[in-house]
Amino acid sequence: MKEEKRLRGKLYRETVKKLIGVCVEKMPGTLYDKFYCDELVKKYPTKDVLDELITKVENIVTDGKDINDVVIEFLTIAGDTARLEKVSQ
Repeated sequence: MKEEKRLRGKLYRETVKKLIGVCVEKMPGTLYDKFYCDELVKKYPTKDVLDELITKVENIVTDGKDINDVVIEFLTIAGDTARLEKVSQ
């Protein structure tokens, strides 16, 4: 039981690292980095839900897009309405 919980925690942390990597790749030079993701994942308590978020973020097309458009799409997917309002202004 204890070993299983430890393994789930390890897999979750690896998934968080993957999300951070995807965000850095898709939105270089923005505020959406490790520190933002560390706070964001608190809304996603399980690995399955977090995996779903990562899949959606990975599917953001960045080729030829303005970085602000990418950020807006990311914030929409993440459900961060407060930051979305600030960025959209």
